[in-house]
Amino acid sequence: MAEQEERIYFTYDKEDIPSHIEALVGQNTAVEQPKPKQTSRKKKIKIFIFSAIGLVALAILTFFVVRAMDKREKANNTIVLTEDFFYVNFFGYDGFGECNASLNYEMFVEATKDVFSENVDELFNSIYVGVDYPHNLSNGDKVKVRVDIDEELLDGFNVYIESDEFSFEVTGLSPMADFDPFTYIEVLKIEYGDREAYAVEYPEGAPFVLSREDFEVTSSYKDGEVFICVNVKDDVLERLTDLGVIFDNISKIFNANEVKNKIVSDYDDISEMLEENLHSEALKEITEVYSQYGNEIILDSISYYGGWIETYENMSSLDKLIQVYEINIHHAGNLFEPQKLYLKYECSDIVVGLDGNGYLIKEWGIGVNPTQTFTTGSYEYGFRGYTSINELLFREMVSSVGRYITFDSNGNISSF
Repeated sequence: MAEQEERIYFTYDKEDIPSHIEALVGQNTAVEQPKPKQTSRKKKIKIFIFSAIGLVALAILTFFVVRAMDKREKANNTIVLTEDFFYVNFFGYDGFGECNASLNYEMFVEATKDVFSENVDELFNSIYVGVDYPHNLSNGDKVKVRVDIDEELLDGFNVYIESDEFSFEVTGLSPMADFDPFTYIEVLKIEYGDREAYAVEYPEGAPFVLSREDFEVTSSYKDGEVFICVNVKDDVLERLTDLGVIFDNISKIFNANEVKNKIVSDYDDISEMLEENLHSEALKEITEVYSQYGNEIILDSISYYGGWIETYENMSSLDKLIQVYEINIHHAGNLFEPQKLYLKYECSDIVVGLDGNGYLIKEWGIGVNPTQTFTTGSYEYGFRGYTSINELLFREMVSSVGRYITFDSNGNISSF
């Protein structure tokens, strides 16, 4: 049996075969030639689409350029606006600055005086100057000022206005002032029966005239201790930002052990010394009110009638102390009968120490009282107060719905 001839195959190009290998292999070498690469149909379509888009964009750009050149050629006059034509104003505070821009009227009139006289204002008002992103700016930022023009109006004037988009650097914004409200506030405890809550006292004379309504107060328990979280409200942050204030802290945690004073919610919490102080202030203010009538009106007597404390049931607000005083007056010339009036005197924010000793009182003042009128001939007198205690109690009862009320030891008001 004849021995089968062994064949050897190579898969690279013939020109790459070394000469000594080619001599050995001879005619038995089968060389596979690589197939030429073909461009796929999808790739041809993509190339066509991108080419078409590019041609359309070029056509649009060419249209507007030609159109602008055509308008400029047809217009008898061309006005070129440069940076000098604009007022750019930066104001506010660094990081929160604002910007506005306007066209310099005097320069515009000067540039158009040879073309327009009577219609220059109408042309000027057809040009709108805008600023891209004019808010929350910082010194060193760049703002772009652009011009929009009523082209139909320009066609009527036979004028072409040329203007680019201009860039201006933000300068002159005032630095923000750091502020920490928690260096001023005091956390106060509110008690009523077995319930308790906490509030913030922001003292008079502290910066920016804040109040307890500007803070949110919540309490929580952890490991048997009470912690009070005080947050500055969002609207306060916005309001003071407009005034150039940036807060160092907007939230702080207090331990209930740090609380030293409380809001009076029961009349029994008022010490004798505090009550005497309250009466002294009330008598002084009532006397000053009636002294404005001069020597005609005689204030015969002022006596304390009774009082109570009102505390909101849901503790959404703090307490209010109401004290009622009975006053007797008469006219020096006996032009009207002697009168007995009941005057309501109010105090809010009555604060006492947790040990019952110290106290602090805010917002003294004669409360809202109706005006009683007495006519004597052609003259009319008006005095603040109620003509009967029942009327005063009824009005106060209507206004105190939703509050707990605690009274003093005076029996005249305990039935209220």
